[in-house]
Amino acid sequence: MPVTLSIAGFRFRFDGPDVTGFIHAMPFFRPFLVQEQDAAADFRVSEELDEDNVSRLKERFGKTDSYFDVAFEDVECSFYRDGDMIVFHMTEEHSGKELWETWNIGDTTVRTSIVRATATMYRYALWTAVNFLTCLHGCLAVHCSANVFDGRTAIFLGESGTGKSTHTRLLRERYPESFLLNDDSPFIRVMPDGRVMVFGSPWSGKTPCYKAEAYPLAAIVRLSQAPYNRIHRLNPVQAIGALLPSAPPALNYTEETSDAVCNYISDVLAEVPAWSLECLPNTEAAELSHDTVL
Repeated sequence: MPVTLSIAGFRFRFDGPDVTGFIHAMPFFRPFLVQEQDAAADFRVSEELDEDNVSRLKERFGKTDSYFDVAFEDVECSFYRDGDMIVFHMTEEHSGKELWETWNIGDTTVRTSIVRATATMYRYALWTAVNFLTCLHGCLAVHCSANVFDGRTAIFLGESGTGKSTHTRLLRERYPESFLLNDDSPFIRVMPDGRVMVFGSPWSGKTPCYKAEAYPLAAIVRLSQAPYNRIHRLNPVQAIGALLPSAPPALNYTEETSDAVCNYISDVLAEVPAWSLECLPNTEAAELSHDTVL
């Protein structure tokens, strides 16, 4: 039976026994389940690629250079383009397990292969599918840690290892009325009225935090490690440079999706200030960022 999830204010209908079985089995999806399964959906992710489809994809792209590659936890991921279609391939070499996705740019459906894969592969594939479907609609997953203060959200950006999670933990310890909305991949959406909202998601990295909640975005803070604590407001060009690296990188390599990402970042930064925080991992840094941006 199909499963419907509410993510970033959109409804996603998932079809197929493998993908729906995975969603039902994983607790991080439960807060986002929509009980009325016959409710209208904005987007679909469907197991429609059978063995013949997969064979044709392998033949077409098996010896083709991808436009973007990423690897994690022994999983190799490659992205290809064929006309209006983006093809995403995941494979785990030591087990031979693989998964394919296709998306026609602008379509409301992502199609996946009917092949059993690992939980890690399914989780990343569903994240990728959701980003494909929302990227043309003013909504993306942003790699950051999001803290909520008095009904408003501040997001903290930075490369892996720069201390995002540490800083947001220090903020919560210093200001216990605040709380974590998501520690890795909240969805940030520009609403039809121009407001910028931060939504919790089923993807939160190594910190289990899966809240089906949304709050206005009040501040964007780019972190970097330093032997001192200092914060300053970024100008528009610097703000773009701070936010762009935290958007899904695979979307930056095709014209339509990269244009959508650029428009999205422009719309977000038109409403929300961005800051640079050079800091130590201490309470004084947490106080500085809180008092300055909130």
